Amino acid sequence: MNIALIHRDDTNANYARVSDMTGMDLTSGQRLTSLCYRNIFVPQCTNNTFSTYDFILNDKNPALNFVAYFQSYDFYMQYGFIKDGVISNGDGSLFTADKTCYTKIRSDNDEFSFFLNTTTCCKSFDVAPEASANLSRCKRFRSRTIVYNSDFSINWTMAVNYTFTDNLNQLAAVANITPSLQELYIFNYIIQCDTIFTPICNITLPTEPNRIIIYMNLYDLDAYTVVIIPIIGTFITRNNQTLMQEGRAFTPQDDCLYFSDQIQSYPNTYTSEFCCKEFE
Repeated sequence: MNIALIHRDDTNANYARVSDMTGMDLTSGQRLTSLCYRNIFVPQCTNNTFSTYDFILNDKNPALNFVAYFQSYDFYMQYGFIKDGVISNGDGSLFTADKTCYTKIRSDNDEFSFFLNTTTCCKSFDVAPEASANLSRCKRFRSRTIVYNSDFSINWTMAVNYTFTDNLNQLAAVANITPSLQELYIFNYIIQCDTIFTPICNITLPTEPNRIIIYMNLYDLDAYTVVIIPIIGTFITRNNQTLMQEGRAFTPQDDCLYFSDQIQSYPNTYTSEFCCKEFE
């Protein structure tokens, strides 16, 4: 299938336009029956796989996931993110002129059983704006997230410190949650950090350039409560710089990003700030 990012003036909204949707299981002979754009919450689907279809994007939910449905099973054909018009893969890697394709190989130990071997290729590039040269890189980020009840009283607060090591190749995260929850996932959906046993984890980042989308899943196993927060922070590493978005670096004068939204499937809202707390 082909995916194109478009803006439609008639709705003043951004879309993923999908065309040439074809699929066949060469073993069983099953054919593609439908395709769904599935962000974290509500899927959009089409059964007309022989025509072009526009899936509306949620600018506050950066997930860019497409699920292919056959007669007896389904799997992810595309698993990644879109933020500020930039598509990144599920592990945070970016397409470049030297690396136009990304391949996800499913292993026997893969936590995500809904993955099969998939390859996604970028067929068209735009020139990314460059940030000012000779800017200091960020060494340490901090996010602070508040989840509110429906009466705007505070339900949870979460603070996470992220420290770069090994020349921006490793990121150590330390989480502090009030009240204490029994499980927390952060980072991209493939690069995951599970704090069910420890609030400290070390993440190996993909080779530059990359874009990391940081999200949270909060599980209170006693109350059977799940809170999914689609984005609490993001950064790009490119040309040995740490960027908020293409062409805009984190600097001492411009050091924070802010996010807020209603938490879908849960009657709460959240706010989050993501700031660089230390520069080189």
